[in-house]
Amino acid sequence: MIKNIIFDMDGLLVDTEIVSLKMYQQLTRRYNQELTTDQYAENFSGKPAVVNMNLLIQMFNLPITTQEGLDFVDVIEKDLIAKGVNLKPGATELLTYLKSNNYQIALATSSHKSRAVEILKQNNIYDYFDAETYGPEIKHGKPSPDIFLTSLDKLNAKNVESLVLEDSEAGITAATNAEIKVICVPDMCTPRPEYAEKVFKILPDLGQVITVLQ
Repeated sequence: MIKNIIFDMDGLLVDTEIVSLKMYQQLTRRYNQELTTDQYAENFSGKPAVVNMNLLIQMFNLPITTQEGLDFVDVIEKDLIAKGVNLKPGATELLTYLKSNNYQIALATSSHKSRAVEILKQNNIYDYFDAETYGPEIKHGKPSPDIFLTSLDKLNAKNVESLVLEDSEAGITAATNAEIKVICVPDMCTPRPEYAEKVFKILPDLGQVITVLQ
């Protein structure tokens, strides 16, 4: 019986993957190169900022340090987030259902706490969570299982009684490595077959998770 629900944030709860894509594109365009949506979805979605920046510099041979890149995109991201980030369809409906039915709810995001809390409070959903785990707390980011194992510890929960909600292939792999059942609600792309076979279900929006739990 499922008692605990662990949410990813970016691209799953909130529509922030497009924000990340835009800021990385602005950086690559600065050097007359173009990061495509497909490249972003396949290589960057769901991963920590430092990992992504290192990969971006490597892929496009950018003449900057990791910190210079992070500083550049940080300014862009803060401006985009300040303008407002939308919730994904069904998010509030699902959180309300979980809370009213006494599920434990955790957030497991590669994001920094200040960024995540700003976005969640902006959308009035921060108080739904019983536990949160943020990227800097974790030694090994997704696709390593650390973030989900830490979430289980904070909830004092068992993996067999838990469910992860994810949108990215990195997140699917992390949940699978933690031996937690995972539902995928795709954002920018549907997981490739080798990832799709790892999930319990692939659903079109978060609201459909309620039907599965019932």
